[in-house]
Amino acid sequence: MAQEGVSEFHPLCWDHQISNADLDAEQRQAVERILRSRDFVTLFRGGAGTGKSYTLREVVRGLRLAGRAVQVLAPQRQQVMDLEKDGFDGAQTVSAFLARGKLADYGVVIVDEAGQIGGKQMLALLELAREHTGRLILAGDTRQHGAVEASDALRAIEKYSGARVAELTNIRRQNPGLARTKEERQRIRQYRQAVTEARDGKLAQSFDRLDKHGAITECTPGNQHEKLIERYLELVKARHRTVVVSQSWNEIHEVNEQIRHSLKAHGLIGETETTVTTLRPVDLTDAQKRDGRSYDEDTVLVFNRNVRGFHKGDAARLRAITETHLIVEGDERVACVPFKHLDRVTVCQRKELALSAEDRLQLKANGRSEEGRKLANGELVAVREVHPDGRIQLTDGRVLEKSFRQFVRGYAVTSYAAQGRTVDYVLFSDSAVRAATNDHQWYVTISRGRRGVHIFTTDKAQLRENITRSGQRPLAVEMRSHWFRNTPRYQRMVARFGEQVARRLERRRRARLYEESRQKRIQVRQVQTAWRNEL
Repeated sequence: MAQEGVSEFHPLCWDHQISNADLDAEQRQAVERILRSRDFVTLFRGGAGTGKSYTLREVVRGLRLAGRAVQVLAPQRQQVMDLEKDGFDGAQTVSAFLARGKLADYGVVIVDEAGQIGGKQMLALLELAREHTGRLILAGDTRQHGAVEASDALRAIEKYSGARVAELTNIRRQNPGLARTKEERQRIRQYRQAVTEARDGKLAQSFDRLDKHGAITECTPGNQHEKLIERYLELVKARHRTVVVSQSWNEIHEVNEQIRHSLKAHGLIGETETTVTTLRPVDLTDAQKRDGRSYDEDTVLVFNRNVRGFHKGDAARLRAITETHLIVEGDERVACVPFKHLDRVTVCQRKELALSAEDRLQLKANGRSEEGRKLANGELVAVREVHPDGRIQLTDGRVLEKSFRQFVRGYAVTSYAAQGRTVDYVLFSDSAVRAATNDHQWYVTISRGRRGVHIFTTDKAQLRENITRSGQRPLAVEMRSHWFRNTPRYQRMVARFGEQVARRLERRRRARLYEESRQKRIQVRQVQTAWRNEL
């Protein structure tokens, strides 16, 4: 659909006059290119720290002045909350928007962080927009972490649709103007250049530049955490916003505990401790959830969606596993959860966690605070007080109810959780897990800071090699294309018409089959709607 919609529409906005004087020339050019786009899907690529969200605000303003209905979306609730803080009122998650299935005719859907959307959701968005004669603007960066689902939809559209791309390349996050000294100004310039090289795929040059300017420290396994924590304490005492990033959860949990111990020893968090029982999520595949060996006496199942009488947020214990179901027991009911709904269940482990004032936590589930404000999975929060009844007061005024216990310490996080965040300094604790280290992980990790990055590793040479690995997965369209070119049918077409004509005929055949399938789905939805209306 994205390919068929290239140059098939009128411009989104004919004559918008940009009034925001703070936009630079590159940002203004991107706004104009987006608003003058004639494509069904308009692509907007912005690298880390280039001011993409700032530019999108002007795009939204132009569309609304032109009389178009605009809906801004993001894949995750944390991203939606960030958009709301940036002035995008009414932003929603992609899942919530698709569940409602409502779009004003000729409306425009803007998706931020579109690279994290999988193939199924992207197809649903395309179909909904097309059904209402709407348009899509996909903003994202395929050089950062993509969808958890095994489908990089945005990259496929970028590569094969032929749609033109509006792009921001000037990095604004690493700003030498933040420096207090001439030396710091030069260091930030070199840091920004290293981020640019990582973005452009020059991974070895990026690594060597940071190493040359003292940003990479080679340690022994025995003193790696000691050196990292020493640097962390220096930055915290200087009141710099700092986050630690690592590749594995084992490393993250260990670093979190050691950082907290040091903060307490230096009086940087409260003296009084209260121990609470938390529910730490365990990353299991559906196959592992069906395996009884994945559970023990401390395992708790938490429902992230309604299923079989259990509501979102309810907890239960596993009682048995059949060939087709999990048998679970809650406070008020016993239910059989079919294996097809395993994605609605989060497996957690009970863990005792000591909390003090100023402790930092990372929330691991969406929810609502006691007063009804949003809580987002992945959000970093700080503790103000733990009440005697178990409620946790946060420094931003929200209160976690005593039933909300899905959180871990939040001093160290994964690079996926760090994506989209901006801090003063980022510290990278290399866990030497080769499988979890690649070009995407490196680019996301080092680009979080405004002032600097510091990397602690036990093997510089191995880390330098690991970051050159590609984080991109093969696209289904590429695998299918390779398979089809080897089929007898395609070979006969090539022999008869030639390679170029054969490809064109195959594209037309696929487009026809897709349109037939789409029309059938529309008919099914119409019948279902009529049936519900009769009821």
